[in-house]
Amino acid sequence: MEIPFQQYREIEEEPPLVIAVDDQEANLELLEAILVTAGYRVITTMDAFKAIKLMESHPVDLAILDVMMPGMTGPRTLIQKGTRKG
Repeated sequence: MEIPFQQYREIEEEPPLVIAVDDQEANLELLEAILVTAGYRVITTMDAFKAIKLMESHPVDLAILDVMMPGMTGPRTLIQKGTRKG
């Protein structure tokens, strides 16, 4: 039996935490507006390396990452996060 999201939020102490990572500020602003309106807590960053540190220090429920970013791609960010403790 699937629990509707609204009921799920009432069960949980805090709303799920989402991290959004993108090198385009406009994309982050749009994602944040949509997710906050839907009741999520949101962390945003334009830096993949900072995203790894944030994921290590915050229990993130969902990560939304841009595939192509300067410095490190979204998939590589997840691989790097997976190889580090935290």
